[in-house]
Amino acid sequence: MLIQSTRSRLGACVKLSVLGAALGFPLGAAADVLPLTFRVEDSAQTFAALHSAVHGEHGGDLLFFGGLENMGLHGINGHNPDGGFDAFPLNRYNQDVIVFNPDTGVMTTGTLMGLSNTIRQAMLVSNAVAHQDGSTLYLYGGFGPVLDVVEPDWTTRDTIVAIDLDAVRTAVLGAMPIPGSAFTVTTNAQVQVAGAKIIDMGDKFALIGGADFYFDYGLNGIFYGEKMEIFDEAMSYTTQETTIPDIVNLHRRDMNAHPCVLPDGIGGSVFGFAITGGVFNNIFPYTNPITYRKGDAAVVDHAPVEQKMNIYECPSVSFYRASDDRNRFVMFSGISANHYDRDLDTFTFDFLGPWSREITEIRMEAGSFVAEVIMDDMDDPTTNTEVILEDNIPVGANGQVLLDSMPAAEVLLGRIYGGLKSSAEGHSPPFGGTATTWASTTIHDVYVVVGVRGDINRDGVTDTADLGLMIAQFGGPGLADLNLDGVVDTADLGTLIANFGANTPG
Repeated sequence: MLIQSTRSRLGACVKLSVLGAALGFPLGAAADVLPLTFRVEDSAQTFAALHSAVHGEHGGDLLFFGGLENMGLHGINGHNPDGGFDAFPLNRYNQDVIVFNPDTGVMTTGTLMGLSNTIRQAMLVSNAVAHQDGSTLYLYGGFGPVLDVVEPDWTTRDTIVAIDLDAVRTAVLGAMPIPGSAFTVTTNAQVQVAGAKIIDMGDKFALIGGADFYFDYGLNGIFYGEKMEIFDEAMSYTTQETTIPDIVNLHRRDMNAHPCVLPDGIGGSVFGFAITGGVFNNIFPYTNPITYRKGDAAVVDHAPVEQKMNIYECPSVSFYRASDDRNRFVMFSGISANHYDRDLDTFTFDFLGPWSREITEIRMEAGSFVAEVIMDDMDDPTTNTEVILEDNIPVGANGQVLLDSMPAAEVLLGRIYGGLKSSAEGHSPPFGGTATTWASTTIHDVYVVVGVRGDINRDGVTDTADLGLMIAQFGGPGLADLNLDGVVDTADLGTLIANFGANTPG
């Protein structure tokens, strides 16, 4: 069922299709969805060759910790794309703090080498997760090298590191040693996972899934967390309030998890999350989505609904529109459970997980999954990084972008910093393919248009009704603030006039 056509940034026409019955989604799903049109451009700014890191934000800067640098896809069972034996070479772990100013593009680094081994070992990790409160960033778990051993060794951390972002930023920008007092390390066996996800649910957050690796990857067993930990921000960031086990649905890692709004069962709504995809269900990827409502004792499995594309951790953005109670999860390429044939609009299952360039969207209505949509393409498949939203984007208490508050104009939604990239779709060595992979230095600028440009009242056309709304809001805030600079002014009026009469999304 073809519901719209849009233009890719490369100029080719890309079908935007609802993949109804083939995915287990109901047919006839939401043809009146508010259109979202994306444009992804390479920024003039460049980044460090880094992936699988975490970040915090303070003083207008982004601070990046951990991750792997100058390294493509890991090997397995002793194979390393760098030519060595170790899947995760010790010399590929990022031992710096990177402070990046998104306004100027200036990147400043400071080393962790002068800190104690306790701090360094907790910080030398890949695939950790983090949660920020004010100027403190809490880093949970991760997989990394063991220090002070003769032979190389690796473990999954059971540590939570509280990082004083202000102290770290001040030291790095001042070219001073980073003080050990900026890091407080505590241990908690319940956070000993890598490849987990943290999702904000307002006053609480969930640490979900992940796995506990010992020794180098592929050379020993993998023990999955098979649970989620609920933390109450009013109580503690280091001790969980509740543990919810699930050996079936939470036996997954490296998934895409999205904050969402779900029905509370009594006519209202409540924060929660949706997990789409992940690895591994036996040797196969997870394709059945699950949801969780804050306060529930268990997750809900939505099988036989099945996700086909972008089942592995990739840049993503979660949107919510209260006026039609829809959650929309947009994923910017990644690794999929299927090959997609663009000409035939068909899918071929591949349990090895092929790289994919597609930008896809999964939609939920009133708590039910209704559609998976192929939207456009990225230049290169990208994983192990995130979309960092711009400060002026309206978001809810759970971090979702609020579509009812987004302007009817093209705005910079956020940026994708670095990440793990592949030269082609398909597979990389040692998984039967020839695609090369690398830690990217590219920053992608992600722009979005919500609906028709200038259509403030969302009736599908930019006309005198929209002009009237702009005049009524002129000089103040409001939806007529089309460039999100905080005030409705002549710049916004110019955008409306330039698009007067428009009735085509994008």
